[in-house]
Amino acid sequence: MIFVIDEDLPRSTAKILRANGFEVYDIRDHGGIVVAHFPNELSTSELNAKILGAISVLSENDLKMSLTILEPGKIRSRKN
Repeated sequence: MIFVIDEDLPRSTAKILRANGFEVYDIRDHGGIVVAHFPNELSTSELNAKILGAISVLSENDLKMSLTILEPGKIRSRKN
């Protein structure tokens, strides 16, 4: 089983899980995460266009080591 640990959990959680044989990734150590929250009613092409449009205004530095939330008309980001 693979676990992904984010900034809401202590780093010791990853250490304990690894010590017990689990594969663990901590987003604070790898790139970043983008979460897209869009209405289910959007078609796939509309959804893809909105995600691409939102990401196109962000730089690689904006995305690196961050949690980025994409929503209709809004982009929120939290840097570690």
